[in-house]
Amino acid sequence: LDPKLADYKKQPKYNRFFVACGGADPLNLTPQILPLVPADTFEYDSCFVIGPNFKHEFEHPNGWHIMYAPKPAEMLDYMACFSTVICAWGNTAFEASYLGCRVFAIPTCEEHVGEIKCFGLEPLLPTELNTLPERLRKPVKNVSLDLNGAKRILQFMTKIKE
Repeated sequence: LDPKLADYKKQPKYNRFFVACGGADPLNLTPQILPLVPADTFEYDSCFVIGPNFKHEFEHPNGWHIMYAPKPAEMLDYMACFSTVICAWGNTAFEASYLGCRVFAIPTCEEHVGEIKCFGLEPLLPTELNTLPERLRKPVKNVSLDLNGAKRILQFMTKIKE
């Protein structure tokens, strides 16, 4: 993870939902997720991201803020304020975990299922999105991350050369 992520960790969290399913959202997850998230939040209290390669058309529910193709820093700055992140498996799940968010990670291919479990989360399968409302009411185990991954890899690689 980028060490600059530490700057975003200090932001206060609000009981909001952040949905990000990748730059293209090839499984068209976003329109399936939004109606499942509680609608009793204040207007624009929750946000979803439309990536630069999103080609699906849908009507989004009222009360959602939409970010269209945000730059990574802009997305991180905004996502850091959310208590819950629902996302396709990838870098967003790692960043949200580091920021202390509850993360619901959706695998977009079979190999992601094992990766999500190995990471310490329970995958939210695309075929089981209907379970999201129930899952949102239950506590989720937070995965603790730090920003020392590159440092540990360098230490490991240095030991191999010795």
